[in-house]
Amino acid sequence: MNKSLQFIINTIKKGRCGESFVAENFEKDGFCYNFEDYLINLYPEINGTKTSPHVYKTCLTSDDKEMNVTIVYNPDADFEYFSSDVCIHDGTLLFLFESIEDLIYKVLEAETYNASTAPTAFVNNPWAYDVEYTVGDFVINTQYDSKFAPADKPWMMEKQIVCLPIAIKYIEKKYGEVK
Repeated sequence: MNKSLQFIINTIKKGRCGESFVAENFEKDGFCYNFEDYLINLYPEINGTKTSPHVYKTCLTSDDKEMNVTIVYNPDADFEYFSSDVCIHDGTLLFLFESIEDLIYKVLEAETYNASTAPTAFVNNPWAYDVEYTVGDFVINTQYDSKFAPADKPWMMEKQIVCLPIAIKYIEKKYGEVK
């Protein structure tokens, strides 16, 4: 079994997720999409280097501040947590791609972190850090049922949960380095 999928299932079984996350659904119908395929297609300006083809770098800026964000694709990593997006729709693939893009954006913009392991200093001032995310494959579970459909849109019976397993390193900048 794919390590990304196994991590999601194990995390759900530990009771760390809401009602939408049912381990049996992921065991039965969970499937994986390659993270790099989507990253490169959505953000062609981001490229791995010749020496590290699975490493992607970007830099966030705000006023006079900078944060370097490194993304390492490793589907066999030891993940810490996952970020997810749940959407209910009519089966149009656009909604799935939107969820995937939202998760990629959270990583590119350093909008996701593990609250149980993040240094307090990072939570209080993330600009004093650079971050390195190690990500696996997207894990997707699709369910069909009329109970998901809003009363005014009975055709919207597809519920998709998209998860991205993540490990994160917080790299504290040296004194005077905070930009």
